[in-house]
Amino acid sequence: MPVVDLFVRGDFIDPATLVGAAFYAFLFILVAWFLARLVRAGVRRVAHLLNDQAACTLLTRLGQVVVYSLAVLLYFNAIPQLHSVGTALLASAGVASILFGLAAQTTLSNLVSGFALLLYQPFEVGDRVQLSAPTGLETGLIEEMTMGYILVRTSDDRQIVVPNNVASQQIVVKLRAA
Repeated sequence: MPVVDLFVRGDFIDPATLVGAAFYAFLFILVAWFLARLVRAGVRRVAHLLNDQAACTLLTRLGQVVVYSLAVLLYFNAIPQLHSVGTALLASAGVASILFGLAAQTTLSNLVSGFALLLYQPFEVGDRVQLSAPTGLETGLIEEMTMGYILVRTSDDRQIVVPNNVASQQIVVKLRAA
């Protein structure tokens, strides 16, 4: 079949045909790639506000996964032969997210708390803090803050790992620099 006939008959824009499905696949991939680059550029642009390379990498990857996942779901819903597959994928994604959320409650709690600590910044790297630990009241210097935990170095060179959900739920005293 000559290429001219495809354009005259409009098969290249009809998602029910193989040529149309391939055209839409190319279009969805192109748009998703462009949006993923926009997400990466947007996160780089606001990276100075986050002040944390790990957070920037996490946000970039999370945004790109969302963009590509939406592109696949929308593609499956745009092609009539794949519409039922798209609906099934959407339903199974909902069930999978509930199961994932239940299985990873602590990890997700640390992640959400990490976002909150990043947003509100009650303390930052280099601050001297006093907090409650299983060994009692501890005082130390915040060495590192990630999306999952905070590392505190005590004066006797011990390292305390505080999960973000614990740090956001307990009272942390920020001490003046000596």
